[in-house]
Amino acid sequence: MVTMRVSWELPLTTARPGSQGRNSDFYLACNRNKRSIAVDLAHKEGKELVLHLVRSCDVLVENFKAGGMERLGLGWSRLSESNPRLIHCSVTGFGQDGPYASQPAYDFIMQAMAGMMSTCGLPDGVPGATPIRTAIPVTDLKPDIKRL
Repeated sequence: MVTMRVSWELPLTTARPGSQGRNSDFYLACNRNKRSIAVDLAHKEGKELVLHLVRSCDVLVENFKAGGMERLGLGWSRLSESNPRLIHCSVTGFGQDGPYASQPAYDFIMQAMAGMMSTCGLPDGVPGATPIRTAIPVTDLKPDIKRL
């Protein structure tokens, strides 16, 4: 049996262990057990760091627009030189080719293109009636899936 649970409680803030600041519970839930670094891929040192890290990776997942990694000099041919067994997953909203491949894709764009925004906000004919995003992002979230 598979159950899905998406919790949208009030955005409470909690002290993050080992941190001076406070983060929302939603942020903490989405980033649980993640380790992160920020790398500027426009600089030579950043590219060199990525190529160094790739040597010990199994999978690299990126979500640039189609061809973004290639334009940065970190396309598949370059990455696979550093690690021939690397699996490179490129997540794009519109695929690698086709009429929209070069366009950005994020939740608001997907809501508008799918027509969801037309179901929110004020009715047509009322002043200020325009398409409005839904209260909850629908494509930029990952549900908590547990197998029982």
